[in-house]
Amino acid sequence: MKKIKLFIQNKFAMAASLLLAGTLASHAVPTLKAGHTDIGLAYEDGAWDLHIHDGENDVEYEPGEVILGVGPAAQTVVPNNPAFTNFLGAAGSIVWILPQVENPDLLFLGIGAEEVSNGQFVNDTMRLELVGVTGPGEFAVYSVDGFGAPSVKMNTRDGVSANDFVNVPALGHTDYNWAFSAPGTYKVSFQATGNLDDGTNTFVDSGPVEYTFNVVSSGSSIQNYTIVDLGTLGGTASFALDVNNHGQVTGNSRYTTNAPNNTRLHAFSWTNGVMTDIGYLTDGMEFSRGYAINDSGLIVGESDNDVSKAFLWNGTTVTNIGTLGGSSAVAHDINNAGEIVGASSNGSASRPFRRGTNGVMVDLGTLLGTTNSTGRAWAINEAGVAVGLSRNESNTTSQATLWNNGGITNLGSLAGGTNFSQAYAANEALQIVGASTAGKINTNSSTDLTRAFLWENGEITDLGALSSHTNYIHSEAKDINDASQIVGYIAKFSGSPTSGGAAVLWENGAAYNLNTLVPTNSGWVLQAAEGINDRGQIIGNGSFGGQTRAFLLEPTPVLSVLGANPNLFTFTLRGQMERTYEIQSSSTLTNWITLTNLSLTEPVAAFAVPGSEDQKFLRVRMIND
Repeated sequence: MKKIKLFIQNKFAMAASLLLAGTLASHAVPTLKAGHTDIGLAYEDGAWDLHIHDGENDVEYEPGEVILGVGPAAQTVVPNNPAFTNFLGAAGSIVWILPQVENPDLLFLGIGAEEVSNGQFVNDTMRLELVGVTGPGEFAVYSVDGFGAPSVKMNTRDGVSANDFVNVPALGHTDYNWAFSAPGTYKVSFQATGNLDDGTNTFVDSGPVEYTFNVVSSGSSIQNYTIVDLGTLGGTASFALDVNNHGQVTGNSRYTTNAPNNTRLHAFSWTNGVMTDIGYLTDGMEFSRGYAINDSGLIVGESDNDVSKAFLWNGTTVTNIGTLGGSSAVAHDINNAGEIVGASSNGSASRPFRRGTNGVMVDLGTLLGTTNSTGRAWAINEAGVAVGLSRNESNTTSQATLWNNGGITNLGSLAGGTNFSQAYAANEALQIVGASTAGKINTNSSTDLTRAFLWENGEITDLGALSSHTNYIHSEAKDINDASQIVGYIAKFSGSPTSGGAAVLWENGAAYNLNTLVPTNSGWVLQAAEGINDRGQIIGNGSFGGQTRAFLLEPTPVLSVLGANPNLFTFTLRGQMERTYEIQSSSTLTNWITLTNLSLTEPVAAFAVPGSEDQKFLRVRMIND
């Protein structure tokens, strides 16, 4: 069996594995964490002997004498391939796999009957059968052939039945993939069976024998990130508010350190390490802010923070796009068709608007239905569906609102449906995220609790905060991409992550503090995530060197081997869509051979690539912007 070691690289640096210590409640029982190990079968003196063989040290243990460890390096994601999702779970969900190819950081676990001689059992074959599993998740055993196709041997997702077994040849040994859907302790019971080849064909079984597996989480999403400091326009602070699918960013920044202008902010466009001042409308206060940037690099926002003016920047010129008849307007988002949404005064109230490709600004209306009721459109997706907030039908508060084809929908709120709420973003699947009042911070307080929400198919769900930050009880979800990754922040005070807060990623039902997914010595405190594109790049604001600075998080590519034969690598690659990755192999770590270049059309994909017998190392490098 080819032994493959993985090395992950991007254009910045070699990415290090995140390995966190895990412990089991039992103190006396040791854990086998790495090296070649087998669940061994023997039949001696008329009785079965099931044991654990530590091949690294050539030591045999009774099943209850050691724990089989599944370390953090086993954490990966399910590929978007029905052959795997049928038994491992939803594509993109986290799973822990001890692979059938050797990883030096993990247990290399097989099943062997090397102590059973030919002639003891009919056809020189026994079976190891799954009898039962208790634990926090699902369990599966499978192999992957030379073409990358899985063969499932045991799987608890459809229950435990007579179909859950592997055939074990006498004197033989086979390595498998061992999969677990959640971290924690699993008690897995097997029994060995066979028919004696002594002329009697007597059926003999071992009865249930229990093995313990301990699955340790890395404490993070499998995706880790490198940090790009977006810099400033020359001043001491910058703020990022949106990122397009090419990694271009907009927001605003202080442009000088010289008084009295050292607090003035100008909107910027950031591309490939260069921050450009896009200026402001000169018929008002010296201020501008870029709220959104589409894939053509067009930026919308506001100029003049006294009487706001909505602007469109076309790459060279800042243009006032007008109002609904009043004196002020703000443009909050622009889609790739050039449709713009925001809020504008109509002379009596601030109203939600949509500006079509014909340049005409239209009042979207409010839930209350009056011309003097307020509203704001925060975002528009590629289908032209806008979301935001407006005064509700009963005129008691403003609530998250959806505008689509002339219709207006109240998205409701958390904690009863009648509280304040607002929607900040919507993806193409019409998953909508935002923030809502969710009651009070405690029973003795009059202070509202603000929580991030996800709205989908008519249901609104509290995304929660982080149990690891008990003082950061408030949260807001600011953006969602087409892979359903959500970003935002948690905070000690509602709406104020800079006064104690952390940038957060919500993915597959779990919340992750982004500060735990970046290098620990970065010097950054990531306080709020404001945007995420379909590549998975995240932008936001944090503290760096005592200053508030805009950041861009670049996902590091993650390569997980599924199987290999002497001439084929099969693996999943998780990375940024529309990026090209170079897959290389080596036998020496010095001379690398390029196997292929791959482009991702989804965040996680499975591949099979021809290899060669002597190649022991595999790496992935991002090779374009």
